Amino acid sequence: MKTVMLTGHRISVVVQAKWEHIHIPSGAWIIPARSKTDKITTGSMKSGREFRVQLPNEFLGSLLEHKSDHTFVFPSPVTASHVTPNATLKSFKVFDKTITNHGFRNSIKTWGRNEGFPDFVMDAYVDHSLKGLDRSYRREDLAPKLAEVTNRLYLYFKGTK
Repeated sequence: MKTVMLTGHRISVVVQAKWEHIHIPSGAWIIPARSKTDKITTGSMKSGREFRVQLPNEFLGSLLEHKSDHTFVFPSPVTASHVTPNATLKSFKVFDKTITNHGFRNSIKTWGRNEGFPDFVMDAYVDHSLKGLDRSYRREDLAPKLAEVTNRLYLYFKGTK
């Protein structure tokens, strides 16, 4: 749940996170691109693009406390696979029955806008495709700005910001 909240990713991407995609020395979670012809591989971004999230050190440390030899970061307690998206969503609904993953992702965009991040940065943060002139002209590497979003969001969730 914390990873969904911090990254703004779709639940299906988070539950299928693999240790091989987390570069522990740098703290980067790099979700590989899906090939243009691959329509069945799950666990990648809906856009199919590679996506990089810079995890805050403290958060990465909490993930590493639970690291095992399992392929998945969030292994199922009953199967050889990962926890299910539905189980994760049910966990959210314990707090509020109206929560949806899409609504939660939108609230992260709203938070970012209120924190002064431009819409195109927050769209990139939740892996939405850029539109209009942003699509045509935004060519800069957003990795530093997205890392700033992650760190500030983490501090916000911790209640220290």
